[in-house]
Amino acid sequence: LISELTQILRYTINNTKRDVQLLEDMEYLKDYLSIQSSRFGERFSYEIDIAPQCYSCIIPKLLLQPVIENCIKYGFRKKVDLSVTIKGRMEGQVLWLQVIDNGGGLQEAELEELKAFIVEPGLPSEHHGLRNIARRLYLKYGRDSGVSFKNNKMGGLTVTLRVSQKEMIG
Repeated sequence: LISELTQILRYTINNTKRDVQLLEDMEYLKDYLSIQSSRFGERFSYEIDIAPQCYSCIIPKLLLQPVIENCIKYGFRKKVDLSVTIKGRMEGQVLWLQVIDNGGGLQEAELEELKAFIVEPGLPSEHHGLRNIARRLYLKYGRDSGVSFKNNKMGGLTVTLRVSQKEMIG
């Protein structure tokens, strides 16, 4: 655990890179998930299902961590056992990443508020990390990139990130 925590701290405080290959971010994320597994024991499980061609894609550093942190924070409020799945695939020049949990999901009104909060600055919400991700994606990768949310049929929430791999804006 100490070794994993050390790796995480090194990665997060290294300010020399703002954009990284997905492979690099996933190495950090695996340490983070391992620590969460130790913390929650059998109550927490995760699965990673990312197509190999995705790993060379460029993404903002620490893109998925706040999404997974939200899954854990809000998922355990409604469920005793939590499962998180991280999926990745390419469609043309767009990297699609999904974080799927089996937590309680959101009421429809909450889901609509979250969708509005992501695009409307100034609306009050506790989901600042998700707005920051959406804003980072839009500013750096253009309007082909962004964040969307949906409730799962069997409970929980799916957060989908679109990251255009076309020429970056900045």
